[in-house]
Amino acid sequence: MNKFFLDSSVIIESMKKQGLKEAKVIYSFIENNILYMQIFNNIIVVDEVVYFFIKNKYKIPYFTLYDVKDILEMFEYLEIKKEISELMYEFIEKYNLRTHDAIILATCKYYNIDNLISVDSDFKNPCKNENINLINSLNKLESELLIK
Repeated sequence: MNKFFLDSSVIIESMKKQGLKEAKVIYSFIENNILYMQIFNNIIVVDEVVYFFIKNKYKIPYFTLYDVKDILEMFEYLEIKKEISELMYEFIEKYNLRTHDAIILATCKYYNIDNLISVDSDFKNPCKNENINLINSLNKLESELLIK
């Protein structure tokens, strides 16, 4: 089964009324095909999504905190270990990434997850250099599922 890490950008954009169309399409595809994919997240994704919800809950009244919890619990949770924090520093230095993005990239690297699903363009060069497949479109996601 394919292993994927789902970045918070896809979830957040899909929650927004006027969010990125590509993120909404990717998220909908994931919901409909979750049984065929092994998708992971970590506390960083949880933090970013919950923070977004709390900060914007009046703009997205069709979601409750428990809806957000249910969404996040669809995915397998990975712990952030000391080795990941060491990689984080390396990726911050090497790619000038924000801390959260560096932890996400380090989590993928540490757990040998070859696919990062994200609509965050900050991952473009780091993923390429670290041999992690950045999936930022439905077409790429479908192609990856067909390849494996």
